[in-house]
Amino acid sequence: MGSSDNREWTHLKDDQGREYIVHSETQETKWLWNTFVDNVSKRSYRHNVLTGETQWLDADPNHSNLATHTNAPSERIYTAKDGRKYAYDEITRKTRWLDLHGSTSSMDSDEAAGVLCRVFSAFRARVIFQKLQYLAYKVRDIAKEIDIESLTKQSEKLFNVGSISKGSKEHKELELLHQKLVIASECVTQGTIGVDEVTTDGNHLVRARRKAAVKTLLDLGERTDAIRTKTFEIMQGITNTNSNSS
Repeated sequence: MGSSDNREWTHLKDDQGREYIVHSETQETKWLWNTFVDNVSKRSYRHNVLTGETQWLDADPNHSNLATHTNAPSERIYTAKDGRKYAYDEITRKTRWLDLHGSTSSMDSDEAAGVLCRVFSAFRARVIFQKLQYLAYKVRDIAKEIDIESLTKQSEKLFNVGSISKGSKEHKELELLHQKLVIASECVTQGTIGVDEVTTDGNHLVRARRKAAVKTLLDLGERTDAIRTKTFEIMQGITNTNSNSS
């Protein structure tokens, strides 16, 4: 068929994955591939009615690495570069690995149990590694977000001011600092809860890391709360002083 004729055919597949073509005007239906046997070599091949392409379907006895038959008529066996054999279905175009006996790989119960045990061990090791990373990063991220050293410097600067009047620049800075400390305190609380909920699964490394993380966050929380309490007391004093003056 010419290229113009090819455009008049629609390429489809049936329920079994076999390819066929339908003419757009006449609705004529044909199999896309026709199978023949070469008279000289007695080898089977198929011919594409649209493109004219031909493909050998059986093995060439002079080339053992080419396709060979399996129990399924449409399957051929090939050898991968790593030496493993696999079957390719000419109709469905699906592949599957084969064992040394030419059938789908299988294993007995002991082998299966061993494989599952190794898979579970690898999975458990991965989970433990992820938990250790989470604990380390959680503490680091909270400490970075709060920046307790910066809050401490701001508080010391304001605490050293002799007298702060309501509505002054220092008073507004004190209120802003208090808001930051309230947020920081809540951040530490939620972080501590999240860390404490990490299960150890009986692993001593996770248990030790979780314990250290909780301690670090509790210490951070104590420092934050101490500054917040003092800041609140100073703000209350300013409010009371202003009320008495009125």
